[in-house]
Amino acid sequence: CEIPAGPKAHRRLIPTINPPSIAELRAQDDRVTQMLRLRTLRVRDSRPDKLVPGHRIERADQYHRGVRVFGADIARQMSRGQVVSILGTIYDDIATSPDPGLREVEARRIVERRTGVPLGDASAGELVVLPRSAGDYVLAWRIRASSGSDLREYFVDARSGTIVFDYSDLQTQSVVGRATGVLGGLEKISVTRFGGG
Repeated sequence: CEIPAGPKAHRRLIPTINPPSIAELRAQDDRVTQMLRLRTLRVRDSRPDKLVPGHRIERADQYHRGVRVFGADIARQMSRGQVVSILGTIYDDIATSPDPGLREVEARRIVERRTGVPLGDASAGELVVLPRSAGDYVLAWRIRASSGSDLREYFVDARSGTIVFDYSDLQTQSVVGRATGVLGGLEKISVTRFGGG
């Protein structure tokens, strides 16, 4: 998901992980293991792979000083304790402060004014670091709001109170399939389509 940054901004290259060789796979696995120790990556799910018997998939989200980085996560596939693939996105250059100047309840009120729909207490927001295509990061409150037939995600700058990004959560599609992995084995792949392309 490309996040707009304004008319004069240059496009950010999203730092993806997809090791092309066994040596690079091992190097990325060492990096992921170190980040898990430091808790800059945190496992959110670990379960047997439904498509490849004997394999296990571990999914982890990236955190910056205790705040989740939106869209930054990895999937590490293992067979008998050996890593066979790592895919995902990790950002290395985050320097933004994790301290919001705006409270979550204030961010919800901003979204309520934009949508005209009361959110209530059940629509709690999540503080996230939002990478932008200009190469900068915004500390933002991520808030879901439903109105009519749409379910939108809003990102409210946690310092200025400006809505810096929003999207419809109903417009994404994904497909799961199989492909040959780095080590020549059968691997599960996931493809997500955004927009009308």
